[in-house]
Amino acid sequence: MANAVSHSAPLVELQQYEQELENLTKEQRDLVSGRDAQERELRNEEDITPKELEDFHNALDALPLEDKQDYLRAMINAPELFEAECHPIHFFRVTDWNAREAAVKSAAYWKLRLEVFGEELAFLPLTLEGAMRDDIDTMQRFHKYIRICPPDQHGRFVISTNKNHHSGLAEKRYRKYKIRFQYYLINIALEQRRARLRGVVVVCLSRSQGLFDRKEIQLGARFWNCAPLKLCCFHLFNNPSAIATQWIPYVMYLMRKSIRNVTIFHIASNAEHR
Repeated sequence: MANAVSHSAPLVELQQYEQELENLTKEQRDLVSGRDAQERELRNEEDITPKELEDFHNALDALPLEDKQDYLRAMINAPELFEAECHPIHFFRVTDWNAREAAVKSAAYWKLRLEVFGEELAFLPLTLEGAMRDDIDTMQRFHKYIRICPPDQHGRFVISTNKNHHSGLAEKRYRKYKIRFQYYLINIALEQRRARLRGVVVVCLSRSQGLFDRKEIQLGARFWNCAPLKLCCFHLFNNPSAIATQWIPYVMYLMRKSIRNVTIFHIASNAEHR
């Protein structure tokens, strides 16, 4: 069975998850609810200072070569992209102005970008004529799978993925395509001031059988852990079923704690795991 899982597989029990939620700070709760959106916008309007930029580069210098080698290659092959698509200020905003965390995410961004785009496309702009040029047919075929929605009531950018429209995309060969598409959409979002300053909300609609591609979940978690746009809240809607509930602990483990902390699971008709 494609979705079978070992009883010894790592997981996060609901009790552990609930304890993590209880330990969230007020700032973390406000991020998910959107109560901090206006305050976040005001805080993120600040420009990066020379001292912060120096701290960022010092933190990069301190990273192991294995972690930053793709970042360094990008600096050599496509220095213009650091101004247009992944300027350090984006990672400062994501990390609430923590220079070390911003450096770590910036390096991870390029490590994953090389992995999912490959050598030929990774250093091209995130446009239909550039890095996405080989994906145009796939984007047209599965245009209902992932799309940009109107901003939420807090002015945050919204991306929706509907796995009820992805029967063909469930094939393993499309895993990296889905991440490439998210790179592309986030780059579109970064062109909008409010998205840069207030962050993004992701809404995922899924049948239970399409939810548990382990490697796909891991790739998605890696992306959102290094994306140059703040993930404020991740709503996961799934058809109510025993198998869906059974899989939640494994999905939560694969997501990583940073993603779990902003995730709301909507499983039964009017119930939420949050």
